[in-house]
Amino acid sequence: MVDWNLRWRVAFHAVAEPQITNPVLSRDDVSDVPAAFVADPFMIKVAGRWYMFFEVMNIRSNKGEIGVAVSVNGLSWKYRQIVLDEPFHLSYPYVFDWYGIIT
Repeated sequence: MVDWNLRWRVAFHAVAEPQITNPVLSRDDVSDVPAAFVADPFMIKVAGRWYMFFEVMNIRSNKGEIGVAVSVNGLSWKYRQIVLDEPFHLSYPYVFDWYGIIT
């Protein structure tokens, strides 16, 4: 079984940032559903706070659901909850700010 985790990669620096502990989030951080893995993160910064949306593979339903974690500095993350659950598999969330409306 593959154990997926969410890792933070610094794309704008040639060297790794020592203050970033990887993985930044794992299935063990998911507290509201039994998670097989977490994957496919998408981040957006709103009002000085980072929000990371990602797939959570729910063991019970055997489908992907979308979870969210929050960070004030982009280095340490706090899992919040599943924010989107449908009768079908979800992955690769994309979130946009369209004229001040987050969709």
